[in-house]
Amino acid sequence: MTFQKFHGLLKQAAQLNGSAQIANISSGFGALAQAMMDAIYPPTLYAMSKAALNMLTRRLAFEWKKDNIRATAFTPGWVRTDMGSANATLSVEESTTALTKLIMGLTEEHNGEFFRYTGEKSPW
Repeated sequence: MTFQKFHGLLKQAAQLNGSAQIANISSGFGALAQAMMDAIYPPTLYAMSKAALNMLTRRLAFEWKKDNIRATAFTPGWVRTDMGSANATLSVEESTTALTKLIMGLTEEHNGEFFRYTGEKSPW
């Protein structure tokens, strides 16, 4: 998988800077807490792919912690994109500005967690 190809580079970055950070952009639809929602959207395969990304985030947070590499997942909110539609509540700029601020402020205590673009913890 792609993440394995980056392990060596992330390890080098952590040695130079004290730590390295993986920021995975997931979705609230990947949360098992929402699996039984009465919804026809998103499609099941999309939700499953995001649940798999969430599991990868948790596993890497544990497995690569010894190398000072952290992994955190984020849900960007409902964003006006081709997928989100014109009805979405956030512009791309609003979501990415908030996510950038969150990602740049991450510390060890955020390792292995899942956050909304607002900074609130999201249920797995």
